[in-house]
Amino acid sequence: HPEIALREAMAAVNVINTAGEKGDWVRVDDMLTRLDALRNQFSDHPEIALYEAMAAVNVTSDAGEKGEWVRVDDMLARLDTLCNQFNDHPEIALYEAMAAVNVTSDAREKGGWVRVDDMLARLDVLRNQFSDHPEIAFHEAMAAFNIINAAEEKSEWVRIDDMLTRLDALRNQFSDHPEIALQQAMAAVNVINAAGEKGDRVRVDDMLARLDALRNQFSDHPEIAVEEVRAAVNLTNAAGKNSDWDRVGAMLERLNTLADKFGTELVLSETNDDQTLTLEDMISYVTGILSLKPE
Repeated sequence: HPEIALREAMAAVNVINTAGEKGDWVRVDDMLTRLDALRNQFSDHPEIALYEAMAAVNVTSDAGEKGEWVRVDDMLARLDTLCNQFNDHPEIALYEAMAAVNVTSDAREKGGWVRVDDMLARLDVLRNQFSDHPEIAFHEAMAAFNIINAAEEKSEWVRIDDMLTRLDALRNQFSDHPEIALQQAMAAVNVINAAGEKGDRVRVDDMLARLDALRNQFSDHPEIAVEEVRAAVNLTNAAGKNSDWDRVGAMLERLNTLADKFGTELVLSETNDDQTLTLEDMISYVTGILSLKPE
């Protein structure tokens, strides 16, 4: 009975989630064997396949964090089988995209660029097949952001520029998608931090122009505004050390522009003891740095 089988698949996924977090691979493998049996018996049932894909993503995440790459590869092969069988099923494809993001995140922390590039190739295939699927595109944007983080730490600017180009392509195709735009904003902030430390004004100004474009398009989106505040404050710190008072003044002007739109009470972060950091706090901070300018 397929409904009973579906319930068993759901239960197996729940057990895999709990066991995988604890590294209980014996129990995980037992549940995967159950899913294999269900797929063999109900080979044309997309919902059971969807739960198997969900399990594969979860195992990929847990195994990747622990550096269990053989297990990661087994789960990717499992996802390949599911995607090949249900090749027009966007939700199964979305789970493959999620797995690719997970692997990208874990591999980039370990400098595994070959594996990262393999995941990007998977995302390219998914985007080509499901070209109008914004959630798959969003996960590709997440992967690009993760890679920029890792490449920035190693000053791999060619890879950073490749990921910025990828984000631009996603933004052009899904121009009204705020979550993809947020990934681009977050990437711009990280690039500004790295480029600012090296005094690369050209790259910094290019990223500021991206943030300007995002603010103009998503003028009511506070999360994107928060990223712009982060960029302005980080640049203020770098400019203050170098006595670049024009740059500090420009950042204060940027913060005041954001305050006109979102109010000085815009919350930037909250701590566990209910302390909040607001835009007003940052305006006061930058104003204080600018006050150090010699007369």
